Amino acid sequence: MIMFAIAQIMYTTAFGFKPLNAKLGAFLYLLCAIIIFTLMPGLNGVLKIGVPVYTLLLGTMSWRAISRVQFFEGQWTWNRLCCCIGSICFVISDTMIGFHHFYSPVPYPQITIMLTYYAAQLGIALSAVESKRVKDSVVK
Repeated sequence: MIMFAIAQIMYTTAFGFKPLNAKLGAFLYLLCAIIIFTLMPGLNGVLKIGVPVYTLLLGTMSWRAISRVQFFEGQWTWNRLCCCIGSICFVISDTMIGFHHFYSPVPYPQITIMLTYYAAQLGIALSAVESKRVKDSVVK
């Protein structure tokens, strides 16, 4: 879990904090609080600290990835959209892991967790690919 937490910090740093979108952040932290509250009774020992911390790091990463997509301002690119979708898949995957281990078994966990995890990695990896729109704006 420590290595995944470090990865979430690195993703968050790479995605940056502009634009901020504080309302989205507040909403995602509320969801994190609900997840933490739901999972806490099933946690023991160091997991009582580790799972909430990791959940907040995951929520922060997703907040930063989703905030990068600005549909209404017309400033979105395919790579930012892939990043957004990838982060949402990451949240779904890790939330399923948490619920499966600490709350109630998830149906077909190997398939559902790994499919969403691989989709998450694909989305985040594709976000590193420059889109034509990004290249055009850099050239001008």
